[in-house]
Amino acid sequence: MNKVIKIIIIATLISSCSPEVGSNAWFRTASDLEKKSYLQFSCEGYGFKKGTNAMLECIQRESNAQKERAATSGTSSGSRFGITLRGRI
Repeated sequence: MNKVIKIIIIATLISSCSPEVGSNAWFRTASDLEKKSYLQFSCEGYGFKKGTNAMLECIQRESNAQKERAATSGTSSGSRFGITLRGRI
């Protein structure tokens, strides 16, 4: 029983070390697909429809806004997470 509790505690501690989704640290470490999915989800929340040019424009605006936030927050190490959008989502 103690072994199970120790495993749960260790798993909880390890999972709490990952960056919060959407944070500058997360954008620096997440894959392009994860970032694109996150930005698409955000744009869907604004009412944009999947597969439209408006959605692509929203994703690009959100991507640029995140780059700006990272640059002005002082936490950016100069790395870019540039998402290249080709075609429709």
